[in-house]
Amino acid sequence: MTAVFEPHCLVCEKAVDFGELICDNCRGNLHSPSLSEGDFKVYHYGKYEYPLSNLIKEFKYHSHPKIAQIFGNMLAKF
Repeated sequence: MTAVFEPHCLVCEKAVDFGELICDNCRGNLHSPSLSEGDFKVYHYGKYEYPLSNLIKEFKYHSHPKIAQIFGNMLAKF
């Protein structure tokens, strides 16, 4: 029997456990650090491409406050 509201990853649509927003695979692929040097050194958490770009769009356009918590935790660990 399928649940009426089966939770799915906000990035790739794969089924996830209840309470999770993104799957382990997408979470592992969000972090791709890099450094830009010029007048200032700028450290980048990841490139604006799949899956990070999808998560940013979901946060920006569909008002998922829990994504802010995910971003906050990611940046704190960075």
